[in-house]
Amino acid sequence: MTSSVRAVIGAEVLVIDKDENVRNGIAKLAAEAKMNATCVADPSDAWELLKKRFFSVAVVDLDTPHPNAGIDTVTSIQMISKTTSIVVLTPRKSYDAALEVLRAGASDVVHKSPESVAYLRDKLIVAAGKSQQQRQLTAILKEASGVHETFLQLLMTAEREVVDLQDTIAKRDPASSGGELRILVVDRNTGFAEELEKLAPAGYVVEHVQSGGEALDRGSSAMYHFAMVSHDLPDLPQSMVARSLKSQRPELVALSYRGPGEGGTVEISEAGPGAIVVPEFSKTEQLVERLPDLGEAFRAKEQQRRYTQAFRAKHYDFVRKFVSFKEKLDEVGE
Repeated sequence: MTSSVRAVIGAEVLVIDKDENVRNGIAKLAAEAKMNATCVADPSDAWELLKKRFFSVAVVDLDTPHPNAGIDTVTSIQMISKTTSIVVLTPRKSYDAALEVLRAGASDVVHKSPESVAYLRDKLIVAAGKSQQQRQLTAILKEASGVHETFLQLLMTAEREVVDLQDTIAKRDPASSGGELRILVVDRNTGFAEELEKLAPAGYVVEHVQSGGEALDRGSSAMYHFAMVSHDLPDLPQSMVARSLKSQRPELVALSYRGPGEGGTVEISEAGPGAIVVPEFSKTEQLVERLPDLGEAFRAKEQQRRYTQAFRAKHYDFVRKFVSFKEKLDEVGE
């Protein structure tokens, strides 16, 4: 027994042909090569099989169930199982039809004739071997991509530990953002901002502007950790102001709010569903109670930014090459 035959023992072969005699003949050829054949008379019976099992080779009749229908069958098989090798059988010698099936993804076109039986048997063995090799290669590439991703995560974790150690040696508190946390309130009315300023705990500074334009001017010249943007502004849409402030300082936490009052809410802008900070914002005290949590979240985000910056500064070339290499691995492994 040759090595090529041993390599395909147990391989699955799918046969799609409306002619029962052809199906039985190919099943016999597959059995002689120690492969398992599954035969169907109509392509519609093959789709669920392809989704549930991997077939190393699919043998498709060009004219099943009607003339040239095999072209669409080849295309569909390629979409479901990219690594399945496809051999098309044709009862006539047609250059145009052969070209179409090859373009659709077939690996070979074989003329239906007694003289082609031996060639078809050899083709089944070769196609099955190549298909299994490709499947194994795809699995290895996916595994390699995962290993590289894990390695990057481990390297980033080590870098975080270095940053933490440097903070400890320098007696820096990583939980500290460097002093006070500054809140910019953007609201045409002054009542909420004045009350928030009175009730805010130590370490929080509240400033107030009455329009979106003023907020953007202030944001470009001063640093804020939080921006609270009212839904009722005299000039610009709330979402535009929040988005623009974040573009000026990505670390800034932008909050959109209505209230305080009936129907009031406070939520993190552009964070999607579930980003509500105060679901029923009826009084300023409700937000004040959440400020420590928001401050802690900001500090954690700021520390993560420090980790990322430190890693990129030391390993920029590596990260660039890593990303490029991983994209190639993922592309080849698809």
